[in-house]
Amino acid sequence: MAPASVVRGPALGPCPRPWPAEGRQSSNERTLRERIERAIREGDLAADTDAATLTGLVQSVRHGLSVRCRLGASREDLLATVRLVQGLVREQLTP
Repeated sequence: MAPASVVRGPALGPCPRPWPAEGRQSSNERTLRERIERAIREGDLAADTDAATLTGLVQSVRHGLSVRCRLGASREDLLATVRLVQGLVREQLTP
């Protein structure tokens, strides 16, 4: 179980600042979004996939895994989460 400070922390409150404008995204985020856009163009993802939303999902999962790791989650638990997310994305967003 996560410590109370994690559960009630600022992550569950309002965002302290708006989502960054395109130019303020990290290079990793830009690279990921470009890769997702390419997958949409090449037919690996459904044509109606929202690249920005999927990028946000992947980034959120990545950050969440990082927090869980710091809290002591096992490698097996983290990989199980990744497999679940991969399966959900594949089920929902592949043609």
